[in-house]
Amino acid sequence: MDMKYVYKEKFSVLGKLGQGAAENPWSWIKPLWDDANGNFTEIEGLAIKNNGKTSIWGIMSDLDENFNRWDDKAGKYLACCEVKEETAAPVGWVKWDVPSQTYIVAASNQEEYLSVFHNVINDFIPKNNLKLIGAVHEHYPDPGNPDIVELYFPIAKGSYFCQSCGMPMISDEDRGDEKDLSKSQDYCRYCYEKGEFTSNDTMEDMINSCVPFTLEAGVYPDEKTARDSMLTYFPELKRWKQA
Repeated sequence: MDMKYVYKEKFSVLGKLGQGAAENPWSWIKPLWDDANGNFTEIEGLAIKNNGKTSIWGIMSDLDENFNRWDDKAGKYLACCEVKEETAAPVGWVKWDVPSQTYIVAASNQEEYLSVFHNVINDFIPKNNLKLIGAVHEHYPDPGNPDIVELYFPIAKGSYFCQSCGMPMISDEDRGDEKDLSKSQDYCRYCYEKGEFTSNDTMEDMINSCVPFTLEAGVYPDEKTARDSMLTYFPELKRWKQA
């Protein structure tokens, strides 16, 4: 099973909304997709495109629209595409703003959907001491092929990994604080305090500081492996991406 961790910042989607029974969801979700696809020309100019492809999503939520998991009886589903935050919903369409979260993303197809879904929730998440914190979303990377789907399992509000040093932030105690003392969504307590970074390190400085800790924890077998690995993902961390 192909899986990866993905931190996705807050994003907006526009689509056709419905709600129905949790027991047989496809009976009421399929008509939503038929409606959205059949009338897509109404919003095509608003859709965000990545590499020329529309970013298509199936966003789930509880009935109160807090992006919590469905209960045993019912839930809501938005058959949608990604749009800019400032987009206003045309008549007949619904816009949602999905909060920034870290996800486990599992690639699947419609035939293996339920198997992948249950394997991640019942096996991968508990074995890795993680927690599912909300509704699972669907991303369709190839709009022309609805059989291919990526399942997004939220495991943390904001980033699960510090966007400065890459350390997992397992609990709120691991998070730094903003100027108003609220918990940072992006940075750990070692890198961030009262809304400011605790050092003026460069990315290379940070890697040099982190290598000994990863070796002590047994994450990597040697310094070269640790450094080579960090150089693959550190440039994608928010702090260094913005630098």
